Amino acid sequence: MIFSQLLLNPGSHQVQKELANPYELHRTLLNGFAGNTQSIGRVLYRLEIRDREPYLEVLVQSVVRPDWSALANKGYLLCPAQVKEVSPVFSAGQQFQFKLHANPTKKQKQPDASGKRIFLTGEKQQLAWLERKSIQHGFQIMAVQAQTVPSRRLQKRTEKDTFLIQLGGVNYEGVLTVQNASLFTSAWSNGIGSAKGFGFGMLSLKR
Repeated sequence: MIFSQLLLNPGSHQVQKELANPYELHRTLLNGFAGNTQSIGRVLYRLEIRDREPYLEVLVQSVVRPDWSALANKGYLLCPAQVKEVSPVFSAGQQFQFKLHANPTKKQKQPDASGKRIFLTGEKQQLAWLERKSIQHGFQIMAVQAQTVPSRRLQKRTEKDTFLIQLGGVNYEGVLTVQNASLFTSAWSNGIGSAKGFGFGMLSLKR
């Protein structure tokens, strides 16, 4: 797995524009893989905005190695991207500190079975969502804090149309224990929950 740390230039007009629409940020990040002839697989990212820091940080997780030189050349980045490769081997019983920016939702039942996803409000529902995901993905939550992020109206463009999406997020931080190594590896590689193209779902770990 390849991890990239990008320090964005807050003075860049493009950066400011993409802060208002994370889907456009996702499109820009995918340009880092434009020259790759193989399937790039899942690309996850998370935007980190820290108070009192003169930069914006984006963490990118990918299967193949990206090329960020085009972004550096047009003033999008403050400095060259830091890229490293890691190959962790997970096993049952391992314990990690974790961080997850997620979009906890549930499908609202409809007569035509086309269920619309609705954002889960309230800490109780948000923690219950994470508990369900932990069972599904082979880990146990030992401790966790959840902080709701204000919902945002985002614009998504396709070849045929442009439409608005309203998404809410929750920042989860805590401690987990691996229970099923195979399921956990898949979750770590592919992300957790929905709206990954908008910067949700990347599971960061620290021993």
